[in-house]
Amino acid sequence: MREWADFTIDTAQDGTQVIALTGPLVVSSVGAIDGRLRALGSQVDRVDLSGVSEIDTVGAWLAWRLAYETQATITGASKKALRLIAAVEDKNPEAVVEREEEQSAPEEVLGGVGGYVISYIYGVRDLMGFLGALMIATGRLILHPRQMRWTSLFRQM
Repeated sequence: MREWADFTIDTAQDGTQVIALTGPLVVSSVGAIDGRLRALGSQVDRVDLSGVSEIDTVGAWLAWRLAYETQATITGASKKALRLIAAVEDKNPEAVVEREEEQSAPEEVLGGVGGYVISYIYGVRDLMGFLGALMIATGRLILHPRQMRWTSLFRQM
């Protein structure tokens, strides 16, 4: 029988809210609790992973996201869980920056416009590189027409 991930919400003796995740936090078993965790919306002080029997990157991301969104600390994690959570956290550096400092509206607008301008410049650069490579390939084909692989061309079409 398949074991599913689950969670309980408890109040510790010191009055803090604790979400205790249990079962395997793997991609095949967290789908049922993901929506329920997102719908909680309550303030949580700790995310307890001591009841987790198995964890993968998806489970680590779920635990990290829950802790990040509620500004909770993660406790009871195994070495494997800590390693995976650290890897997931490293892949989301912008989330850490957003939590540390809020940007004002003008800074946010200018940053967004600057991002679009830089993306546009990189896109133009990549397009010019592609067109240059296409012109070189066409020139080689004109100079050496026997190197054209007609069978491959017709298969691709």
